[in-house]
Amino acid sequence: MSRVFVARENRLGRRVVVKILPPELAVGVSIERFRREIQLAASLVHPHIVPLLGAGDAEGLPYYWMPFVEGESLRTRLARDGRLAVDEALRIARESARALDYAHRQGIVHRDIKPENILLQDGHAVVLDFGIARAISRSTTDAGVGLTGLGIVIGTPRYMSPEQGIGDTALDGRSDIYSLGCVLYEMLVGSAPFDGSSARAIIESHRSDPVTAPSVRRPDVTAAVDDVVLTALAKYANQRHESAARFAELLEEALTTVIRPTRRVSGGGGAVADRPRDRTVAVLPFENMSGDADNEYFSDGVTEEIISQLAKISGLRVISRTSVARYKKTQRSIREIGEELGTTHILEGSVRRAGQRVRITAQLIDARTDAHLWAEKFDCDLTDIFALQSEVANSIADRMQANVTTGERERLGKKPTEDLEAYNLYLLGRHHYNKITPEDFTRALEYYGAAIDRDPGFARAYAAISEAKMYLGLGYWGVRPHDIWQETFEHAAKALQLDGTVAEAHQTHALYYGWYKYDWHRFGESAARAVDLNPSAPFPRLVWAMQLAGIGRFDDAIVQRDIACQLDPSSMSIRGNASWVTYLCGRMDDAVAEARRIRLIDPTSSYGAFSHGLVCAQAGHPDEAVAAFEDAVRLSNRGTLYLVSLAYGLAVAGRSSDARTLLREIDERGTLEFVWPMGLAFAYAHLGETSRALDHLERAYEERVGWMALIGREPALRILHGEPRFQEIARRIGPPTFHKPA
Repeated sequence: MSRVFVARENRLGRRVVVKILPPELAVGVSIERFRREIQLAASLVHPHIVPLLGAGDAEGLPYYWMPFVEGESLRTRLARDGRLAVDEALRIARESARALDYAHRQGIVHRDIKPENILLQDGHAVVLDFGIARAISRSTTDAGVGLTGLGIVIGTPRYMSPEQGIGDTALDGRSDIYSLGCVLYEMLVGSAPFDGSSARAIIESHRSDPVTAPSVRRPDVTAAVDDVVLTALAKYANQRHESAARFAELLEEALTTVIRPTRRVSGGGGAVADRPRDRTVAVLPFENMSGDADNEYFSDGVTEEIISQLAKISGLRVISRTSVARYKKTQRSIREIGEELGTTHILEGSVRRAGQRVRITAQLIDARTDAHLWAEKFDCDLTDIFALQSEVANSIADRMQANVTTGERERLGKKPTEDLEAYNLYLLGRHHYNKITPEDFTRALEYYGAAIDRDPGFARAYAAISEAKMYLGLGYWGVRPHDIWQETFEHAAKALQLDGTVAEAHQTHALYYGWYKYDWHRFGESAARAVDLNPSAPFPRLVWAMQLAGIGRFDDAIVQRDIACQLDPSSMSIRGNASWVTYLCGRMDDAVAEARRIRLIDPTSSYGAFSHGLVCAQAGHPDEAVAAFEDAVRLSNRGTLYLVSLAYGLAVAGRSSDARTLLREIDERGTLEFVWPMGLAFAYAHLGETSRALDHLERAYEERVGWMALIGREPALRILHGEPRFQEIARRIGPPTFHKPA
C-alpha cells in the first residue's frame, strides 16, 4: 500500500497529495520510464477523474502527486454508514463508470477500482489513480523485471476480476467493469460479493462461486438493478457489459426503477422499502373440474407448480402455498382474500384432465377493484404440461410488468423430468407431504422413491426426499439426527449434481452445514443461494435469517424474517420460527407480540402454542409460557417435544415439583424414542441442576440436534454462560467470529 502525505506546493500555493510507492512495488522500477508513464496518464482530463500532476523519486522510491480533494473516500463513507441509499449508490457507480469509459477510450485500464480509490466531492464521485497500475507495470517490464516475476499482482482481491486474479496481463476495460460491479454491490448491501480468510480464497471465489443477487440481501433493490449488477459481475469478460459507457447507460435506466424507503423494519434497525405492491400475487388453489375426486392431487399439483414457477422470478413476490391452501373452495371475496394476505393480485383458475388431455383456465384479478386484468384458456396434451405451466407463469409476469432475467426464463423453461409417470408420482408425493401427518409423510417418501425408480435423473424428487428427511433430522420428533443427516445430505447432493438450480436442495445443504457441520460460511452461502434461486420461498429466508442472527447481523436477519412472514402469513411453521428469530435478535417485546399474534391466526396449532411458550419463557411472562406449553401438550395429544417444553416452562415459573414430575415421565419415554436433549438442558438449567443440564447439552452437541448451532444467542441458556463447559461447547460450535456467548 502506498504511503500518502498531504503537502503544499509552494509555487502555486495549493495543497497536493503525494503517494510514495511501497518498497515491494518499487523494486526494479525504472524511474525515468515511471515518470514518462505518469506524464501520459496526466493527460486524462475528466470531471470524474482526479488528474495526476507529476512524478519523481526520493531515495530510490518513486512517488507521484495529485490535487488535494475536499471530501471523503467511499471507503470512509461505507465504514460509517454500512450501505448507501440505492439511488445514491447507482449515481456514484454511474459517475465512476463514465470516468472509466473516458479512460478506456484513451487506452488506460485502471486495474484497482475499489472504495478507497473513489472520492466523494460535493456529492459527486471522482476516481483516483488512473494510469498508476500501467505506469508500474510498464516501468518494471522496461527494467527487465516484470511484476509477475516479482510475485506481485496489482489490485485488491475483493474487487479483482477473475482474469485479473489469475495474473492475466492482457486486461481490458471489462476487468474494471467487474471491479466497479463489486464496489456497487458493496454500496448496495454493505459488503463485497466475496470474502475469505486469504487473498487466494477470495480470488478463487471470484472465479468459481455464484453471486447472490443484491435484492436477496436487500429487498428494496429492484430487478433492474439486480440485472445491471449481476451482468457486471459475470465470470467471463465477454458476458459483461460491452463497455463502461453501456454500464453507465444501464445504471441511468435502473435509477428510474428505484423505490424510495417507505417502512421501518420491525424492531428498528433502519428503513427498507417494500416491493411495489402491484407485483405481489397469490395463486388460489385451482379447482378440479375433472369430475373425478382422484384427480384432486393433480389440480393441487398444478397450483403448486405455478406458484413454484412464479416464485423463481425475483421481480415478483408470490404468497406461499400454505397460506393460500385455506382458501380452497372458499366463499370469501377476492377483496377479502387480498386484504388478509396483503396482496393486490389474485390468480385463480381450474384444471380439467381427461385421459391424456389437460385444460387449464386462469384469470388474474386486481384484489382492490375486482377488475379482471387477464384471462386465458390453455389446452394441451399431458406431455406438454411443463411448457403450459411455464407459459402461465410468463404470462402473469408479463401482465404484471415484472422483469424476468435471462437466467430466470431458462429455469422457467426447464423440464423437471421427461417421464410423465415419474412426475405424476412426484405430485402424489407432494399431495401427501402437504397434509403433514405421520402417515402421509411416510406415503410421500414412498411416492418420491417410486418417482426416482422411474427416472433416476429426477433432481426435484431427490430434493423432496432430502427436504422431508431434513425435518426428521432436527432431533425434535423422536429420531436421532445422526441416523438421518448423512442420507439427507446425500439426496440433496444428488439433486444438485443433476441440477444445480434446485433451491430446495440448497436449503437442505444450508441446514446440513449449519446444524450438523457447524460450518458457518457454507451455512450462509447455501441459504443465500437458495433464496437467490427462489426469492418467494419463505423457509430459505428464515434459514438465512437464523444464520445472520447467529453471526450478529441482527438487522439483516430481521429483514429476511419480515419478508418470509409476508410471503407466508398464515403458516405456523414460518410464523413460529420467525418469532424465534426476533427473540434471538434480542427484540423481546416484538417477539412476544408476534407470538401472541400467531395464536390468533390459528388457536388450534400445537406448533404455534409451542412457539408462544418459548418466547414468553424468557421475556418475563412465565405463567403465560406455561399456559401456552400446556396448550401445545393438549393439542398434540401429549407429544414428547411439547412435554419437554412444558417441563422447561414450569421450571422457569418456579414450579419445580411439577417440572420434576413431568421429567420423570419424559425419562420413561426416553427408553422408547429419542428425546430432544437441548430442551432437557433448558429444563434442568432452570431447576438449578447445572451439571445435569450440561450433560444434556453435551449430548445435544454430539447428536447435532437442531438449534444447537444457536446456543450462543439462545436466551434460555444465558443462565449457563458462566460455566466453562458451556463456553467450550459454544467455542466448538462457533461462529468463528463469536466464540464468547452473548
